[in-house]
Amino acid sequence: MQSKFKSDPDFLLATQADLTGGREEVCDPLQFPDTVQLGNSVLPVSYAYRPGGDRDGVTVEVPVEVAQHLTSGKMQWMVPGLRTEIIGVLLRALPKATRKRLMPYEHKIKEITESFDPGTGDFLIGLSKFITNRYDIPVMAADWPADSLPEYLKPRVQVVDRQRQVLAVSRNLDEVRREGKEQAGESAAWAAAVTLWEKPFLTGWTFGDLPESVVVETLGGVAVMGWPGPVLGKDGKVSLRLHQTLEAADAAAPAALRKLAELVLVKDIAWLQKELRTLASTTAVKPRQVIGFQDALSRVGTQLSKDDYQKSDIPSLALEHLLRHALRLEPVRPLTEARFKEIVESARRGLPQLGGKVREFAAQINTLIRQLRSTPKRYPALEEDLARLVPPDYLKHTPHDRLPHLPRYLKAMLRRGERAYETPAKDVERAKLLTPFRDWKSQVPKANYEAFRWMLEEFRVSVFAQELGTAQPVSAKRLEALLEER
Repeated sequence: MQSKFKSDPDFLLATQADLTGGREEVCDPLQFPDTVQLGNSVLPVSYAYRPGGDRDGVTVEVPVEVAQHLTSGKMQWMVPGLRTEIIGVLLRALPKATRKRLMPYEHKIKEITESFDPGTGDFLIGLSKFITNRYDIPVMAADWPADSLPEYLKPRVQVVDRQRQVLAVSRNLDEVRREGKEQAGESAAWAAAVTLWEKPFLTGWTFGDLPESVVVETLGGVAVMGWPGPVLGKDGKVSLRLHQTLEAADAAAPAALRKLAELVLVKDIAWLQKELRTLASTTAVKPRQVIGFQDALSRVGTQLSKDDYQKSDIPSLALEHLLRHALRLEPVRPLTEARFKEIVESARRGLPQLGGKVREFAAQINTLIRQLRSTPKRYPALEEDLARLVPPDYLKHTPHDRLPHLPRYLKAMLRRGERAYETPAKDVERAKLLTPFRDWKSQVPKANYEAFRWMLEEFRVSVFAQELGTAQPVSAKRLEALLEER
């Protein structure tokens, strides 16, 4: 080896041909351009391969006047050569159950890369809608963890002034927008657009159909966008505002739309409120007598008493439950007068029937609560289960589509109590099946919270009162799968 090195000191050096197998590798400048077009503006872009370094990945230089109006939809998709990798990383970051339905990835990565257009809004919201519509697989932006993309795939934004002096550098768009707003202030064009679009103290849909966005002005060749939409103020008044981001507009709209619908339906809601008053006389839960030391011990720390139910104002909670369910506009957009009128008329027709169903379910639920609180045939965790499943404000925390299932869950608790009274040891053994899920709230991903919550109730039915049946297939393995999904 030493003699070989002396005769040919370069024999360990690899040539480009050695690395490429003789193939000529050419970098397409269109895939990694030196400039990108944002609106009508051409912005300089630079690249660095410095793993772990601050400059690793893509850096784009943005004028301070434009910085506050940047969106992830504009920025994340600006380098064509990174799109395939971005989509591949994001598909693999979805929850396990969703990932399985999207396999095999290769074709979908290619299709999404070629067909997807994030527009000017939020990148993940746009991508979730594209996947949902194209593949009929429900995906939400919240399904992606905050750290789904590595740093080098997030654009590094360098905010500069008119002399190209660097004012701020960040990969966090919220920080970039905030810095841009502080440095640039509010333009005269934005103030004029606010005057044109914003309307205070609305009492109905009096502003016509709203566009998704409007062009406020063009700065440095970049279109500055505004998103009109209704907002509900702290004073309970609805106004029309011009938002700086689509996310802010969509977040504010649901509560404001509901309030507008309530204003239109004021007479219908007053009638419904009167009808629901009868719930007050049917929901009082009598405190039961304590039977022995063990029974008294099982009630320690619980809050479920007659006074609690009276304080909870069941009629008001029932009204809130109904309005929350009936006055939803999903999806939020498009914000048109026709869609608003449709939910108002649908609520006007449907609220009497919905009110009757809620009264019926509430009567069943409270009859079962009284039975559970008065029966001597109990199991140690009964009071804890009651407090979890049907607290005094259960109508506030129970989605409308789950309300019909509460009576079955309570009947399962009665069956469990009867069986535990006869054979306590068997109840202890069955209860061990629930032990792995005792701390589920701190373990389950946020996106799976509601699905896990109700699957666990169904699992309790299958463990303690299988004859009552379950609303969906359940097992410990299915619950574990929801815990593991990331």
